[in-house]
Amino acid sequence: MEPKISFADWLLDRIKASLTAILCLGDEYAVEAIRILVKHGLSVPQHLAVIGYDNTYISRIYNPSITSVNVPVKEMIETAAKVLFELMDNKELKEMSFEFKNELIIRESCGGGNIPFQKEEK
Repeated sequence: MEPKISFADWLLDRIKASLTAILCLGDEYAVEAIRILVKHGLSVPQHLAVIGYDNTYISRIYNPSITSVNVPVKEMIETAAKVLFELMDNKELKEMSFEFKNELIIRESCGGGNIPFQKEEK
């Protein structure tokens, strides 16, 4: 049986292997990653850039503020509810595909300020 490795050990091993950034599953994980880095004498973003996902309140108030991917949760819920109501009305639904726009909110944890990243249109 393979021994379990802690998140802290995994993260520190990656830094030793020249990792420069980490994208976390959520902002809470980004907070934990930063906490571990600081505990081991490293700083964000000087040693490692940290990015969260879901742009929660904590990403704005944590120090350093956390770069995060803003997900349009309200729009996703409204779309899912609409499809669910159509199913409840016994409407036959065809194959569907939905696209939601995410936005990278650049903050201090990756060396930036509070400036939304905007992709240039071609």
